Amino acid sequence: KSPAAPGEAGYWTELFSLSSSEGHLEPDFTPDATDYTLRVDNIDIKSLTLSFALNMAKYDPTEMPKISINGEGYDYSPVDTLTREVPLNESIGPVDKVYTIKVADPNGPTGWPIASENAHEYKIHIKQPPEFDEVIQAVQITANTEDGKVQIEPEPAFDPLKQAYNFKVPEGRTEVKLHMNCTKFATGMTFDGKDVEINSTQTLTLTTAVSKINVQCVYADATWTSVAQQKTYALTFERNIVIDQDTFSVALNISAEQGYCVMRPQLGEKGDEMGFVCRLAVGTPHYHALITDEQLGIVLEEDSTGTQHFLRAGLPAPITIPAKRFNYTLKILGSNLKLEYPVVTIRAGDCSTLSCPEGKLHRRGIMEIEAAQAYLCDAEVCSVEKDTGRCCKDAPPCTTMAMHNISCPAEHVIDMARLCEHEPCNVKDIDHCCVEGSVPAPAPEPQSGNSSDEHHKN
Repeated sequence: KSPAAPGEAGYWTELFSLSSSEGHLEPDFTPDATDYTLRVDNIDIKSLTLSFALNMAKYDPTEMPKISINGEGYDYSPVDTLTREVPLNESIGPVDKVYTIKVADPNGPTGWPIASENAHEYKIHIKQPPEFDEVIQAVQITANTEDGKVQIEPEPAFDPLKQAYNFKVPEGRTEVKLHMNCTKFATGMTFDGKDVEINSTQTLTLTTAVSKINVQCVYADATWTSVAQQKTYALTFERNIVIDQDTFSVALNISAEQGYCVMRPQLGEKGDEMGFVCRLAVGTPHYHALITDEQLGIVLEEDSTGTQHFLRAGLPAPITIPAKRFNYTLKILGSNLKLEYPVVTIRAGDCSTLSCPEGKLHRRGIMEIEAAQAYLCDAEVCSVEKDTGRCCKDAPPCTTMAMHNISCPAEHVIDMARLCEHEPCNVKDIDHCCVEGSVPAPAPEPQSGNSSDEHHKN
């Protein structure tokens, strides 16, 4: 039987197959269905190819159906492979477009009084997620004084890939107008965790010398992500507070059982500057700083990496310290003066590792004293030359045994030249302090005066 001709009942207007070079059609293709979803999760895919075919057994090669894509005619030959290239990620936003493929009787609509068309249309809903990393980037961050007359430039200069910025607020200003633009594909914006109108300007009141705020561009769409995606920018605003350098002071401390810091002139390139040397007994000491003006901010910055650890005046902050000697800079923020102090951290050796010289003992209870300053050596390795005075003390002489009601056994006496091995001397020193021998007999008493006279007469 010959295939139905155009205009005849039964002329075939369905595809034989439909597929994509990327993603997967849902549901699987069947010729009589009409609606499909094609989801491409890989955001790196820039285009895909739709491939479709006719059931050639249903046609005379000279009477092929009319095909249109998105309403535009599609020219083809019966021997062609039927394809259409579909561009995808032309921007950083999500792809959400519909392609239609229509197969129709080439004779067009027929019938009277109302003409109808013998055709079958397939709708392919193509979806691809956005490039999240770029969608949630800020486009610009600007800050101005409250009157809008002075723009406060960030340090470093704004770059969407950099997420930390410092702003130096002019002297006397306590309010800042902050504006952030997100991409057009972002769905929200937050200031310190609070939702605000996207691309809006917010007023910040600066109550201390240093104020920190986190701002975020947000993308939330359940089609693409079950959890809102966001990028955080950490902003630090530093005021310019006038201080009296003659009365200003700062101290850097560590919990006593963990180590100690002392202030002294630094050697080398910073020899003319006062700084701190911190000797540590633990790897993560709790630092705390004291400062005469609590409006000012305090930060401990790693010299080699620039990593900053903010310290709140009087409140301990745990900071993990490298095992080797490490250099920091203690910076005072918010002052009209540049106040920076070099800091050297030393994982100091423990006095228990030092062998005290002959005649010396480790200080009493050296490992049980709470304050680490009492048992930490000067450097990473203890030395007899530098640390004997700190770690050791003179051993008591054996003659002090009697003061503690300790006596030598029979036929033994105290060696007057020896020192005890414990402080104070105790029964454990008997074997060391007592030597064989007897106590010398007392010297005879001198005779009376008469005997002396008689001797003189004789």
